[in-house]
Amino acid sequence: MRLIEYRGIRVDNGEWVYGFYYHNGEVHGRHLIILQGIETEWVEIKPETLGEFTGETDRRNTKLYEGDVYWSAGETYTVEFHDGCFCCVTPNSIAKELLWVIVGEKNSELIGNIHEK
Repeated sequence: MRLIEYRGIRVDNGEWVYGFYYHNGEVHGRHLIILQGIETEWVEIKPETLGEFTGETDRRNTKLYEGDVYWSAGETYTVEFHDGCFCCVTPNSIAKELLWVIVGEKNSELIGNIHEK
């Protein structure tokens, strides 16, 4: 079973946070990440930066999330969720590969994400 974890950029200071996702749309419409630690903390995030952990890591053991930019075999991909699975999609959306196929390439690696350019 894979770890269910989300990340997003904090509204108050622009830093990445990691934890559980919660959206209380009926009450306040806020998108929150629940941080786990000694005390539980709720942090509001920018909803457009929300990304789920894919369950995969790159060759340096860095976790891969939706919205990450990944390089493999001379091609740049964006990690996206389509039709019930995580995929790597080329910028022109012509090529779409299952994430685990691309991650398995010998010289592939995480090079950034779509939110920090």
